[in-house]
Amino acid sequence: MTELEYQEYIRHTHHAFCRIVILHAAISEGQKLCSRWRREFSLEYLMFEKFVPFSSADEYFSEPEPYKEYLFTACGQTAVLENADLAAALSRLSEQEQEELFAYYFQKKKQGEIAARYGQTRSTAGRISRLPWGNCGKKWTDVAMSKLLSYEIIVKAHEGDPDAVNAVLQHYTGYIRYCSRIYGYYNKDMEDAITSRLIESLLKFRFGCPPDYSKTE
Repeated sequence: MTELEYQEYIRHTHHAFCRIVILHAAISEGQKLCSRWRREFSLEYLMFEKFVPFSSADEYFSEPEPYKEYLFTACGQTAVLENADLAAALSRLSEQEQEELFAYYFQKKKQGEIAARYGQTRSTAGRISRLPWGNCGKKWTDVAMSKLLSYEIIVKAHEGDPDAVNAVLQHYTGYIRYCSRIYGYYNKDMEDAITSRLIESLLKFRFGCPPDYSKTE
């Protein structure tokens, strides 16, 4: 694995890591809020709930656009997809075809390496770039890379650099805001809790063992 390939791998891994941290933090905080609300008894709410309907047009109370993510796992790694058509196309492939596609477009493996892994001829492995669904991998790569933070920002955020941490938070502001909802409404406490969890997790992100850059594939 070259240094460039390693950095690209870290960028994908970090993106999936942050999304999972945000999602799990939202679930955890939502459960805490629901549990607390069930224990609380608000006389003020009972007095006004039936007579003062919500009429605010604040953007925080408007229902956001549907936001979905799709996890694609192959070769022992998981990628987060946001394109429904791409996810559907990948789901129709066999397990080996998914692994071959992942290895070719994401891991940047050469056709010869893929052929050796599955005991195929090089021409057989080369069908990846010829079949109609092969273009899905290119589309996946282009869309995914455009949504990733730079390797330098990831490293600095891991080291606790304030500017880099803010850059990460800004990058995921939309997803944090989307996850900061309970019963369909935005909740500031949830957003603060999710943001804090993400900041803490940035310092715990694991880069893995540095590869030997002197060995090129």
